[in-house]
Amino acid sequence: SDKITAIAPNGGQDQLQNCELKRAVPVLHIHGKEDKCAQFYGGEECGGCFQDAFRALGLPVRQNGVSRGQCHPVTSVVKKWADLNKCQPDALITFEKGDVTCSTFSNCKDNAEVTLCAIENAGHTWPGANGSIKACKRRPDGRLCAAWKNQIGATNHDINANQFMWEFFSKYKIK
Repeated sequence: SDKITAIAPNGGQDQLQNCELKRAVPVLHIHGKEDKCAQFYGGEECGGCFQDAFRALGLPVRQNGVSRGQCHPVTSVVKKWADLNKCQPDALITFEKGDVTCSTFSNCKDNAEVTLCAIENAGHTWPGANGSIKACKRRPDGRLCAAWKNQIGATNHDINANQFMWEFFSKYKIK
């Protein structure tokens, strides 16, 4: 926390087991509600969806350290950050566009607000990206493209994650 100004996970999960901050860290968390890889509402198996897409096609896939542990609900992960940053207890809606709704915990220590942008009908993708693999460009109706879309999900274009994150990061600096 003394070297990282702010963070903006996209489709991430809880990595805060023993987190002791030297300073509050601003957080922008973007997450699709239909994410099968890091399930928005939580679940028993987290991770491994890319391997599942290839496995669905009958392709051999090695696990190679893929964690399939429990997924915590994204709202509880974001609330942990808000608590760490000593923010007000309730988030307020600060942005809405199409399927994107952002809620922000404010009045935090060091003005390090915590925002969750939840995206309806979006999967484990990068908002604003083209959202496809080469196989989908070559054969949009092919088996590989269908398996990929089934596991990874839809890409939202109501926001551009790159631009959204840059605007967020630009508001902060380490003092």
